[in-house]
Amino acid sequence: GIAPLELRSELIKQVVKSICIDAKEHVNCGVIGISWLLRGLSDNGFPDVAYLLATQRTYPSWGYMAENGATTIWELWNGDKADPKMNSGNHVMLLGDLLTWCYQYLGGIQQKGVNVQQVAEADASVAYKHIVLKPAFSIQNCESVKADYETPYGVVKSQWKKTLQHVDWDITVPCNTTADVYLPDGKVETVGSGDYHYSVEIPTRDAAILKDEFLYDYSGFPSAHASTITQLKNGDLVAAYFGGTFERNPDVCIWVSRKPKGAKAWEKPILAADGVYRLGTPEAKKAGLSGIDEKTTPADKGPIKDGLRRFGVPAGYKYDFRSKSANIKLPANLKRKSCWNPVLYTMPDGEIWLF
Repeated sequence: GIAPLELRSELIKQVVKSICIDAKEHVNCGVIGISWLLRGLSDNGFPDVAYLLATQRTYPSWGYMAENGATTIWELWNGDKADPKMNSGNHVMLLGDLLTWCYQYLGGIQQKGVNVQQVAEADASVAYKHIVLKPAFSIQNCESVKADYETPYGVVKSQWKKTLQHVDWDITVPCNTTADVYLPDGKVETVGSGDYHYSVEIPTRDAAILKDEFLYDYSGFPSAHASTITQLKNGDLVAAYFGGTFERNPDVCIWVSRKPKGAKAWEKPILAADGVYRLGTPEAKKAGLSGIDEKTTPADKGPIKDGLRRFGVPAGYKYDFRSKSANIKLPANLKRKSCWNPVLYTMPDGEIWLF
């Protein structure tokens, strides 16, 4: 290649930064680079970034073209607004390697020896005599694919559906050919022509976090969103989420649930953050960017943590989500902002930080 192998890792990091940070998750290269962009990202460990570009729908992107009337590939990403005198309506080279990538990495249909497969020239396949079936199952947001490709020996088919934990995959290998089948559990099978079905569990480092189960059976708040979860060093699970009447309502707070290691159920939700401030305090001044002032919602428009007795909140204070009212009226200098989208971080020393 153009770049020395020892620099490849750093170069791909710069490409990903350029796409995700500088270009805000959009294509930012020209006609030459785009011919290899998606495959280059996938071959170097970033199929998720390739998928992000392939499914992007805002300018500049292929999705933007499709959603703004394009039935062919424009010469310019903004072909709907550009001067038609210099804007071809059939500029196929700007399609780059999108279709090739869809077949080779979503469908997983390749022939031995293409892209970065390290094989001796004598072992490389010709005319799809030996097929490689290797979808990018690691792309989290891609849940199903149905692909077929006409080879000189017949049609290769690859159809799969997955969850975070399991893949069901049906393949067809044409007559007089063989195929290496790369399964998501790391196994590779070499098969001859025929139809095959695979039902495979996806290995995961944190299997407990991927379980499909309820965090609680009952809570005082009617709705919850955006759960984030972490596993402690002792094996316990901790999840945080925002719950209240509805998103952005002043009574929306951050709640946490805990599942001790070995337990069959989660413990009941505990109020972790309520967005309550007292006007004039250093904390309220720090929160000034959130608009905490005398016009902010009164604190008694939602639940309050037990630990906030320093604000003079009586021990008997209770908030009812059904009536959206509290049993005690609080001082006017206590205000609140709704909380949402919590994030849990496990620090190197094992301490949990909630943002």
